[in-house]
Amino acid sequence: MSGGASGTNRDPERLRCIAEAAQVHGLGRHRKGYLAAKGDARLDLYENGCTVATGREVRVARYDSTMVWQKIIRVHRNGVHTHTSHEYRIIDLGGAEVKMTEAITSPDEWGPQLVEAVAARQARGASDAVRAGRRVEFGPWWISACELGAGKKTLALQDLRAFRVQQGQAVIEAGEQTRLTQGIDEIPNFLVLRHLLRQARPDLPESAGKVFGRRRLVRHVNQAIAVVAVVAFGLACMVGWPVEKAELCGKLSRLQAARSELTGQLKDLRNAAENYRGADQDGVRADSDKLGKFTSSGYHWLKAQDLDRATTSIRAVCQANSFSK
Repeated sequence: MSGGASGTNRDPERLRCIAEAAQVHGLGRHRKGYLAAKGDARLDLYENGCTVATGREVRVARYDSTMVWQKIIRVHRNGVHTHTSHEYRIIDLGGAEVKMTEAITSPDEWGPQLVEAVAARQARGASDAVRAGRRVEFGPWWISACELGAGKKTLALQDLRAFRVQQGQAVIEAGEQTRLTQGIDEIPNFLVLRHLLRQARPDLPESAGKVFGRRRLVRHVNQAIAVVAVVAFGLACMVGWPVEKAELCGKLSRLQAARSELTGQLKDLRNAAENYRGADQDGVRADSDKLGKFTSSGYHWLKAQDLDRATTSIRAVCQANSFSK
């Protein structure tokens, strides 16, 4: 449990109500709870959804049906970072919006988990809908098997030239003159949209996972220039779905068991490491980059020592032996 617990958050009756709501709506195994630094707000993440409790009211959202918006702003004054604001909005099972901010402790932990869990549950269904010829909407934007549009603008996917995030805006370019621009915080389930774009145009140039700066003059006697950087959470995290330790270690075991052709096993382990979430996440994803540098396959081309150097963190997480043993 994160954060300090108020008297209400220790109330057994309240905890019983939260657990009961989660059970009724099939949220599955409880993962972690987060408390507000002040007040009695509480967020609980489960396997299939989340609950947000304020007082005795418990709001429920399921990852497979909700929408999530995200907005993270790093605020600087006089060149010094003063604070970071986090805002996430989701739709509960009753269709109402629920807003969560940094008032709930550890937003840099529960925020990405929330966004990625929604994407993991909904990306496959969105892909199936596109393949079936339907249009999938993401607030002001929509995408189909052949087109992407916003308002009166419609772009053929084959004509797209670039996709990037810049100054808190998602930018799609087609040809030399046409451009679609929208704030990340206005596009629900942004990672799902990104997933569909990657499926439709895997060759599309993309700038992702970076922090972009935006300068804004604050016209007030006691205020100086504020520099605000808006972060698009998880852009580099969602190639497929988030991968846990068991799946990662299973891919490693299959690679270690191979004795000749390694192409498929190498690709599977690399993809699993790229999307891994868990202990030593940065190290495992660094190993994914190392595995990606292998362009040949088979033990005729790769030495056991090469594989050991490329899987140091993966083997440590899985408590696995080296390839040379």
